[in-house]
Amino acid sequence: MRPDRRGAGLREHVFFTAIALLSACAPEVPIGEERRLAIRTAIATPTGWREAGDRSAPAPLTGWYGRADANGAVPKITSLEVTPSAVLGSTMLGTTWVIAGSLGDRAFVRALDENDATLWETQLGTTGTIARGISTTNEGSLVVAGTEQRGATVQGWVALLEASGAIRWERHFDTDFQTTAIGFVPEAIVADPGAPSPTRRQFWVTGQRARPIGDHPAYAVQMTFDGELWDSDPFAEGGTARGVAAFNLGLAICIANDGAVQLAWTQGGAVSGAALTDVRLDDRFELAGCFSGTDEVELFGTLERGADRIPAVVTVDRATRALRGVREHPTARRASVFGGARATDGSLTAFGQQLEPVRRWRGVMP
Repeated sequence: MRPDRRGAGLREHVFFTAIALLSACAPEVPIGEERRLAIRTAIATPTGWREAGDRSAPAPLTGWYGRADANGAVPKITSLEVTPSAVLGSTMLGTTWVIAGSLGDRAFVRALDENDATLWETQLGTTGTIARGISTTNEGSLVVAGTEQRGATVQGWVALLEASGAIRWERHFDTDFQTTAIGFVPEAIVADPGAPSPTRRQFWVTGQRARPIGDHPAYAVQMTFDGELWDSDPFAEGGTARGVAAFNLGLAICIANDGAVQLAWTQGGAVSGAALTDVRLDDRFELAGCFSGTDEVELFGTLERGADRIPAVVTVDRATRALRGVREHPTARRASVFGGARATDGSLTAFGQQLEPVRRWRGVMP
């Protein structure tokens, strides 16, 4: 993330709005010999974690995946056999761990058994496609979202896969809502008065309109399970991010336990367009994701305070949209948060990369 240097003492703006409403033959590398690791995705298990990400050095960029016990120790990791590569998202499909990212110059999805042996692998998209997130649907299929390089333009890209890895469809966004997709959430059931059935199953993909000059507003696309565009701005009625005149540092979307959908983003500098809830912090805050409960939304990311980069959770009241508090990690002061997950005991764990020395980092948030 590039810092915004348009003025001393610049405060970060955290916004959110709510509406009701992602091989067995690969080399094994001991974790103790690894450096320059980053955790990009992690899923809690009864005995620990399944983690994956990338290694930036020695070059080239190489994706990896492995297991960690409850104390964070990882006996070995498996490196992807093609470079450059990275694992950027993962999900559970029953007892099968499914990872997604980039493998060479294309997107890939790989299913792993309980021993991390490959069950199947699918490559998707064209040259320059990257899978940035993956999620399991209620029907047992897989939604994959990311970006696709089409000429000089980076556009949003979405695919739906069967549980076997077979591709049901792929779509890219080549209209006025061209985007760099950042993440997505699973499906929800929404009203469809014009259809024979009163409801249609859909899912959301979040991203950012990638205009060559001017605004870069946050947005969400709503799609049907047939791959049809349902709504390119489903958050407009509850407040839209159109007109935000600076590049957004982070964007996240999550579904609450009661089915409501929250869209959250962080953005530095002046804000134009529709005014949404504005929670002002004393430090720059880089958003990595969010969780939503019945009465509050937890935004997890990285606080930038001088030379320190501090993992933190910003809690916002869901009803009043007022700041409830900021919880900082008690010891980490040089770490970047790339995501978060709930452990089996319900605790919130952030993960990413420690900066000194550079290696994987995961910590329980207070």
